[in-house]
Amino acid sequence: MKPRLVHRTATLLAMLGIGCTSWLSPLQAIGAESVTSSTRPLSQSTILDTRLDRAGRLLGQVVDAEGRPQADLPINVLRGGRTLAQVVTDSEGRFHVDGLSGGLIIIDTKGATALARVWTNEAAPPSATPALLLVTDGTLARGQLDLNNAYRWSVIGAGALIGGVVYLVATADASGS
Repeated sequence: MKPRLVHRTATLLAMLGIGCTSWLSPLQAIGAESVTSSTRPLSQSTILDTRLDRAGRLLGQVVDAEGRPQADLPINVLRGGRTLAQVVTDSEGRFHVDGLSGGLIIIDTKGATALARVWTNEAAPPSATPALLLVTDGTLARGQLDLNNAYRWSVIGAGALIGGVVYLVATADASGS
């Protein structure tokens, strides 16, 4: 190959490489899509005040955005990064957690996370609710790569690369350099 053609080809390949990486966002490049959830990040969440019932249990229910109960959904209760309890919702989406004391907890399930301040029944302020209501929207997706989209961009990138090389070879031959 002639030095000028080699230089043009190397320049085109470098430009295509840079262009191809700009087609993908950093999340898509590692095979993840943005997270969509009915909840905000905990740092921006409202703290839900709730009181334990007379037996010392935390009561709650999980429903979807249309109000349908979410049955057999695992619920994790955390405090200070440590799991306090794991329970599963019943057929009506209800759950209860025994053995909690007052303080801040995180209630986490698929599609919903809540930060709650739990009060004993005797110490609870009038605004504390008797139960938590968690609403999921069902669109939580982590690490899901849209293979159709990735395939499409791979085909477009390969086509652009082949077209660029053909163009360089054709223009080099036509100019005689």
